[in-house]
Amino acid sequence: MRARVSLPPSNLNQPRGLTIRSFVICVVALFLMAAWIEYEVLYSAGGPLAENSPPNSVVGVVLLVLGISAVLYKLRRALRLATPELVVIYSALVLAAPLMTQGLWHRFFGLINGIPHHQDFKSYQSLPPMLWPHGPNLLGADSESPVVLSNNATHEFSVPRTAGLVPGEAHLFSMLVKATGLTKGAAVYVNLRADAGPERPLLIRGDNTTPSLANPDSFECVGAGPVAIPLELQDRLVLVIGIRGEGVVTVRQPEFINIEAVEAAYTGRQVVRESQLAALPANQRNATVVRPDNLFSLAGVKYLVTGFIPVRQWVRPAVAWSILIGGLFAGFLAVNVLMRKQWVEHERFTFPLTILPKTLFATETDAQGRMYLSIFRNRIMWVGFGIGLFLALLKGLHYYFPALPSPDPGTINFSSYVSSPVMKAFLANVGIGQGGHGFGLALVLVSIALLIETDILFSLWSMYLLFQLWHFGGKAFNFTRYAGYPWEFQQAMGAFIMYAILAVFVGRHHLANVGRILLRRQPDPGSEIMSYRAAMLLLVAAILSIVGWGVWTKMGAGAALLFFWLHVYLRRHRQQSPRGMRRAVCLPDAVLRDAVCGRDWGVCGVQSDRHVGGHDCGGVHVYLLLSADRAGADRDDRAGPAFPGPAARHRQRVGHWAGGCAIDWRIRGAVLGVRLRG
Repeated sequence: MRARVSLPPSNLNQPRGLTIRSFVICVVALFLMAAWIEYEVLYSAGGPLAENSPPNSVVGVVLLVLGISAVLYKLRRALRLATPELVVIYSALVLAAPLMTQGLWHRFFGLINGIPHHQDFKSYQSLPPMLWPHGPNLLGADSESPVVLSNNATHEFSVPRTAGLVPGEAHLFSMLVKATGLTKGAAVYVNLRADAGPERPLLIRGDNTTPSLANPDSFECVGAGPVAIPLELQDRLVLVIGIRGEGVVTVRQPEFINIEAVEAAYTGRQVVRESQLAALPANQRNATVVRPDNLFSLAGVKYLVTGFIPVRQWVRPAVAWSILIGGLFAGFLAVNVLMRKQWVEHERFTFPLTILPKTLFATETDAQGRMYLSIFRNRIMWVGFGIGLFLALLKGLHYYFPALPSPDPGTINFSSYVSSPVMKAFLANVGIGQGGHGFGLALVLVSIALLIETDILFSLWSMYLLFQLWHFGGKAFNFTRYAGYPWEFQQAMGAFIMYAILAVFVGRHHLANVGRILLRRQPDPGSEIMSYRAAMLLLVAAILSIVGWGVWTKMGAGAALLFFWLHVYLRRHRQQSPRGMRRAVCLPDAVLRDAVCGRDWGVCGVQSDRHVGGHDCGGVHVYLLLSADRAGADRDDRAGPAFPGPAARHRQRVGHWAGGCAIDWRIRGAVLGVRLRG
């Protein structure tokens, strides 16, 4: 018989992190954070609330949750949120925050819908159809065969109303056309006719087409949109394509698709109660949402969930983007499992972003047996909080009362404080409040910097000053005559690529051990949340999903591997882990444009990569955060404390002071409405 193995009582009594109440609080907290971000960033033009590491909005909402938890604890101790539950809530907020701003929401819709909305048919030709919402091609099988017209000939495409035509709704017409031998005054035209009514012109083109990189066979994409279905339509809509004059025109892939999901986002939709729908004429029901009379019914719940979203048109884009995002985050998790030991135990990363949540959620027990959050009884934290609060109040009062002094020093250029021409040229782009070229002044960055290793901080500011030699040398040797000098963006891309290569080189011994474990030459230590074999299978599945996505969208397997694996996986994980924040930008679409000029990947590959790289969806490393406590224990047991003796106490004091500044700076938007530049 097998002996039963039981866990120690201490493990059995540990509270769970994912509970029903933590899940409900996560949903409510996410809604509050989303509303706060959208109001502050879009309406009030403030921020940034979600673009820092850790995001300001996350800390503000977590502080609100802690305050409510403290009140509930006073009423009844059993209602207090356990630390694992707080970690789950914090992790969900950290994961969602960058997606609620430029990481996804603020650019995603514009990127995928801007091309059809603005009738950019040159780009529309290479826009993957599965990435944006629209209806099916109503021209059906008639559009599959090429149409050749010459000398005043015409061709008609007929669409019955029963195919899904709703009078007034927006559609998009497009086609690939090749025009040769058009004489003077000749033109290609497309007209629209409802039933037997008069024809309405949609487009006219009088030029011959020529070969290009995107169109080597001389076919060009032309079209018109948004095309509203005539209100008088009864039975059939007819599209007439013809040539006026002499010449030869070849038409391929004509499309007539519903784009109400795109246009309704710009124009809005009308809401009609279910009981009043019958009174609305059939030809006035375009862009109409039927609101059930009883919102507590199944139809009412469906209405509240879907809202004004045309779900049918969004199904395929939702699936397409879910495959990509799911593959990315599966890869994030797999890479973290495979590299955690190298980063935590061998390279001994401190993960400064985990210091704030661990400090916020740390609890102690007083003499009466009552639990409390220790950070709020730390005097050093309150000193930092007071400094930040004073400066924020002074900034806010100065905004309403300009006579009061402002703590913001304004724009200060350091070159104005030196007389040497050499130093003036060197410090020309160095100062406070210098936009993208200066250090700036922000207590958020100061508080985060206090938690980062000093050698990394030294590298940040020393390399920044060293980089100014490019500006100095450019003026001295007249390199500024070259466009784009000193090519900061391209140098950042090269640095990221080299950093990824160095990450693999430094971890070569660890990767070799992982390889031996995968080949079963040595046992799996079992120290991760999943085995190395499971992590490798997950990584392979993630890569295959991304490659399949690239092939499906015609981005190409090579482009998908290069831009998602090298630049997203290694850059984000390895670069953000040690210092907690990043400043340089390295978008995959820019690498494509600057490195290979897009020729090897094709126009569809460029377009797909542009859509994905444009919003640069942020991946947050939840697994690293959750494993930080165990990582610290591993360092203490195996390699000795990372900061022994007085250094540990000093770091703890600095951490409390920085936490105070960070807490105060993050609640300023919600409590004071004060916005500081930085």
